[in-house]
Amino acid sequence: MRDDVIARLKDEFIPFAGNTNELQVSKWESPERTWFMETIKNIHPGASKGVTAQGFYVVAPDGQGYVFSMHGRQRDEFMKLLDTGLAMYKQSPPKHVEIVTSPTKQWTRPKPEGTLVVRSISRIDPMPLDASDKNKSIGRDHFWIFPEDAKEILDQVGREFAMPAKLARRLARFHLLDNVRGEPTRWRYDNIQLLDIKMVRMPEGKFSFSGQFKISNMEGSGGTAKGTEGIISGTMSVDSKRGIATDFTAFVDAKAWGDHDNTSGAPKGKYPLKIAFRTIDDEIARSVPPQQSYFWGEYVDPTSSIRVPWP
Repeated sequence: MRDDVIARLKDEFIPFAGNTNELQVSKWESPERTWFMETIKNIHPGASKGVTAQGFYVVAPDGQGYVFSMHGRQRDEFMKLLDTGLAMYKQSPPKHVEIVTSPTKQWTRPKPEGTLVVRSISRIDPMPLDASDKNKSIGRDHFWIFPEDAKEILDQVGREFAMPAKLARRLARFHLLDNVRGEPTRWRYDNIQLLDIKMVRMPEGKFSFSGQFKISNMEGSGGTAKGTEGIISGTMSVDSKRGIATDFTAFVDAKAWGDHDNTSGAPKGKYPLKIAFRTIDDEIARSVPPQQSYFWGEYVDPTSSIRVPWP
């Protein structure tokens, strides 16, 4: 984000980023969800009818909703949104309200001690000629590697061995997918047709790995097929004294196919999908969990066939 936009947000507004899974679609009732949905009902009425509430808002603490935009990501568009919202705020300033802060129900889980955070970046490249502009976006997520994963690797015998099942299946089910156009559904336990990732022990606690995968189901739009298949290669470092992973870098060259109601607009047929993984430690990585970790039981143990319901 540009410096002038950041400066304006700091000087003239109180920035807040919320999770629409908690504020809109969750089955949990909370004061925050009630306030949000009531506040936006006049400026984004579709949100109460199932349209995503993602976007940008200018609102007041007393529940006045001034302006909303789902697509104002460019600098000039966003500045115009701020101009409009500020003008409406001055025309109809909020009434004084008491803000009561109290512990909120935890919808997501904090990162367990010793967990390595890996950022994933996905793109469709090269772009098919007939693909919609939705496919020019970039998918971002975080992949968590737990101390238990590191211990399983350290317990392996020999120079070459299969990547431990929980680590390999967590990677496959929740991160080897096309999230370029939004949030797709996670792969089910029995959607994995092929997952063969071999690790090779190297000096100084480092491991290389490579393999292939194929995952598919019939849960695309209208019960159609969707899937991904490809190859993955990378390196991983494990600190044997602390029993934790310290680095993970990987690249995926894959083909994807099919569409989903949440991620509509996929290219036709099989299209090229690239996914890169690298260790990260920044403010976002420390505060934003993996998208599919909402289904905590599945994320921790992706080898189980138990399906965790939506919160």
